[in-house]
Amino acid sequence: MVGRRLQGTQGSDKAGKRAKAPAGLRLIARDGCWHISGTVRVKGHSVRIRKSTELPARDELRGTAGDILRTIEQEIADQIIYGIRPSRALAIAATEYLGLDAQGQPLPGSRAAIIGPTDRAIMAELIEALGGRRLDKITLAEWNALADRRHAGNSRETRIRWLNPILAFLGWCAAEPRCYVPSVPPIEKGPQAAKERGRRRHRKRRNVADLTPELLAFLFGFAPIHLKAQLYAEWSTGARVSSVLFGCALGDLLLSEHANQITFHDTKNGERVTAALHPATVAVLQDYLAWRGRLHERDKPLFLTDCREPYSRRGLEQGWGGANKQAFRAMRRRAILAKLRASVKLRRAGELEAALAAKGQAKLLRQVTQHWLRHWFATYAQAAGMPLRLVMEQGGWRDERSVLGYQHDVPAVRRRLIEALPIGTEAPASSPAAGKKEA
Repeated sequence: MVGRRLQGTQGSDKAGKRAKAPAGLRLIARDGCWHISGTVRVKGHSVRIRKSTELPARDELRGTAGDILRTIEQEIADQIIYGIRPSRALAIAATEYLGLDAQGQPLPGSRAAIIGPTDRAIMAELIEALGGRRLDKITLAEWNALADRRHAGNSRETRIRWLNPILAFLGWCAAEPRCYVPSVPPIEKGPQAAKERGRRRHRKRRNVADLTPELLAFLFGFAPIHLKAQLYAEWSTGARVSSVLFGCALGDLLLSEHANQITFHDTKNGERVTAALHPATVAVLQDYLAWRGRLHERDKPLFLTDCREPYSRRGLEQGWGGANKQAFRAMRRRAILAKLRASVKLRRAGELEAALAAKGQAKLLRQVTQHWLRHWFATYAQAAGMPLRLVMEQGGWRDERSVLGYQHDVPAVRRRLIEALPIGTEAPASSPAAGKKEA
């Protein structure tokens, strides 16, 4: 039997030397549908395609099937020559993202079975509006136009809530290994005027004036040394968290008898900022350097994690915010708990006014974020009499209007300045005009 198999294999020259099919794709009517079959050859690469168009094998649909064939050829050529990966129609990508079956129902454990009904409705609305479009062909203008039509007259906050699931979907499409879109399109989240109004309202809600230096020192006392050094640097310079974590190396810190300063290179506006350091900050930084060690690494990041490793830039690149939020929140929880315990002890001791004050401070600490320190610096530096130009140089502001946006009213300081105004307390003498009229 083995011999016969070998003989049959070698005996027919026609079967062994079948002619190679020509390169290219062709349409074949099979099982009632148009199928695409063949091999695409580009720059020494061969890609074999056996795919159904899902279109009935009718003559009037042959042109549409041919368009699909040419799209497949172009996608393969783009991927091989230019490294551009094939995209997807929005509806197909959304089905894959949500985890829907052929009938459009959520599969067990899929994203569609987990997300809320509002997000599902938004995705259904998106599929209805742009489902047939290829993701890489939808322009930013079209995304913005869709959002404008959907939220004409609505607030910026409502528009952002509607965009959040869409941006999450586009982020999934842009990630490896899919790359259906080159990047997440920067869809406008609202008119600039509404954005500025929202910023002003948010800034106004910050009770920076009540955040006294003593309360800040109390809060920082619950921080581990690696976080405490960062917070003291932000406190005395007004720098952003990103500048502190990623904008300065060990060699950018200067502690000497003649000058104590730090230089930030990776700032939001791209300019280098050299800021002076308060003596209290210098003392904390000296303790931190003793804990950090490896002082010969002059080009390495100055501030490290609790494991003495550089902070990851992933959150910064994705727009999530600072990488030390977990440590900051843990410090804040400990400080709040200490204030609440102190309030209980004071109340039991009969000191009701002090107990209420401690409880109010605990409530204030719940609102505090690291960005409050930038507001705090702008507010108290100007209240202390520092000229506006020096405040801008220290905090890295370009425009004085930006500094005014960070400045908050401190009633105690305002009262002190009003009391120091040169306004006489004596009764004014009668003027010559008044005397002439009286005569």
